[in-house]
Amino acid sequence: MRILVIGANGRLGRACVASLSANSHSVIALVRDAANFPPTLSDRCAAVIEADARNKDEIASALRDHRCDGVVQAGGYTPFWVWQTSNLPLVFAATLDAAEAVARERGDGVILPDKRIRAWMICDLGMMDSPWDDKLLWHYLPPMFPIHRTTFPTLAERPTEAVAWSVMCPAMMQPSDHKVAAYETEFGGPTVPNWRDTFLWIPLLGKYINAFFMGWAYMTTTYDRVANFLAEDFNRGLDSPIVGQKVGPGRVAGGKAFWF
Repeated sequence: MRILVIGANGRLGRACVASLSANSHSVIALVRDAANFPPTLSDRCAAVIEADARNKDEIASALRDHRCDGVVQAGGYTPFWVWQTSNLPLVFAATLDAAEAVARERGDGVILPDKRIRAWMICDLGMMDSPWDDKLLWHYLPPMFPIHRTTFPTLAERPTEAVAWSVMCPAMMQPSDHKVAAYETEFGGPTVPNWRDTFLWIPLLGKYINAFFMGWAYMTTTYDRVANFLAEDFNRGLDSPIVGQKVGPGRVAGGKAFWF
């Protein structure tokens, strides 16, 4: 596939460029400043283009001009606290709007199933389903990365008949030399794979402590592992069984928390 990586100069974006190219995909890197993009990664790309990730027309031009049939939305600043601001919702919407517009063009005004853009979007663990009820997991977490409470509904409202999307919902991501890399990761959804109810015995606060513990100790993974999962799923193209689904990392069954 020909994959547009939005935010290719970020930590996840760089990992995606490496993994996608290693899986024989043609990578088109969309960056804000091409001069700052590492030559070692540039050499692995079919093209490196400068564009505004908030502008759907510029994203659509990149998809159109380079005949892309897939996109990774790895761009945009994700603020940690509720009082911080970001243009990430604009990047999210621009990516989805551009993907839908290009698919419609390729179908002469109608979106044909085989003309859809395969899109991987990035949220956080709070958008995974709660294992206890019909709420999202963020209801049981501190107000960290709250902006995804805005971006995720934008995605969930987009029919997969228009954009063949999936969403990755990791907790913390670390470099490949972090100690978490020694622990095997399993990806799944819509709830965290191999969830553990460790602290439910604590009155009133048990679910909140449990959710935070799971995110910190069991859902932390590396940028490379997330990128490898995305690249391998792109190998399946529009036939991927997880189109329209959310996916998150968890420790494999029987695995320990990474600091133990």
